[in-house]
Amino acid sequence: MTDFPAILLAIPVLVASVIFVLSPIWDRGTVPATANQKSANTSDYVRYVDLLSRRNALYRDLLELDFDYSVDKIAPDDYAAQRQRLVAEGVNVLRQLDALNLRQRTDSIEKAVQSYQDTQHQTDPTCAQCGAYIEPGDRFCGECGAQLVEGTAHAAR
Repeated sequence: MTDFPAILLAIPVLVASVIFVLSPIWDRGTVPATANQKSANTSDYVRYVDLLSRRNALYRDLLELDFDYSVDKIAPDDYAAQRQRLVAEGVNVLRQLDALNLRQRTDSIEKAVQSYQDTQHQTDPTCAQCGAYIEPGDRFCGECGAQLVEGTAHAAR
């Protein structure tokens, strides 16, 4: 009879543990609404990254083809045909990148970052001779070595 309270306490703990462990499996089918919304926005970025990867591979292939031609590993006729094919494919990839037009979507973010950086640097003193940013208390410029006299540093551009 003395084990009865321990068993009553152990059963809910065991059930809670099983539910906790199995909950990721049960929840696997449900997708939050925000994930569906994000997938629409991220699909363009995934395509953009894929196109950048393809563009870089084409650049690499062109460089390799040019090198092979320069060391006479490839015939001139084959070189011309392969180069024309790679350039045409590269133009197609670049057009697709331009069509995505992700740059305009991120321009507002870039402008906000630039604005923030500009406001941060407006208060930073600069060397009167070379324009490099200087730390308070510096006696010499770390870039040009000019001696910094009190009052010669001016506000950032």
